Amino acid sequence: MNRAPEPIEQTPRIATRYGSAELQDGGAMLSAVWSVPRSLAEQLTAAGRPIPSPVPCAILLDTGANNTCICASVAKRLGLGHLGERKSHTANGEIVSGSYRAQLELCNASTGEPVISVELDVVAARNIAHAYKKVTRNGSPVEVLGLLGRDVLRSTRMLYDGAAGVVVIEFRTEAAE
Repeated sequence: MNRAPEPIEQTPRIATRYGSAELQDGGAMLSAVWSVPRSLAEQLTAAGRPIPSPVPCAILLDTGANNTCICASVAKRLGLGHLGERKSHTANGEIVSGSYRAQLELCNASTGEPVISVELDVVAARNIAHAYKKVTRNGSPVEVLGLLGRDVLRSTRMLYDGAAGVVVIEFRTEAAE
């Protein structure tokens, strides 16, 4: 049930400026929006049921995560279909988590406009929101509801300049790799 993410067709770039202390304390994050995948939206529409509202949040870049993770409460709120269970390795050992198909938009932090959109299988994680509840951006609390894992990061090139407090992430097409 582990389908690869759909190929990234755009070649956008997201540059985010943090304070250097903010980057060190909270990590590299992108503005994001979780929503239902196209197939589920079509099923709901055909059945005359409402499509759940998208969930805006922050998503942490996590080079240690094999797979992109969604907060379990967001998967439930969106009514995502359970694809099965998947084993994951964490700092606390091996865990088994639910797998779901979701739509993820990564956005320009300044404008909120989507820069890239990808439909992919994600792993539900129960403790993301709790683990990152004290993260701030520009002095305001940020709701971290996902981890951007290597399944997506493998199609990127990143610059992490901790001293300057800047993270640049460029999404490349399969042909460009």
